[in-house]
Amino acid sequence: MVWDVDASIGDGNQICRHLIDFEEAYMRGNKEEAVYHLCAVAWRSDELLERFMTSMEPFGTASHGESR
Repeated sequence: MVWDVDASIGDGNQICRHLIDFEEAYMRGNKEEAVYHLCAVAWRSDELLERFMTSMEPFGTASHGESR
């Protein structure tokens, strides 16, 4: 699997959205959709961690709380 860094810039909001969508699908009993959203949470979490660890956008600028 290849991650296209420029395809989208995750800032954590997508993780929350997929968690909400997971809960809704789970409550409806739609296991396939629930699994999709859990996979999306994992993917977005990995993206966010990599962006943070490598100081990529949105973490690469002083305007986002960097005080060093």
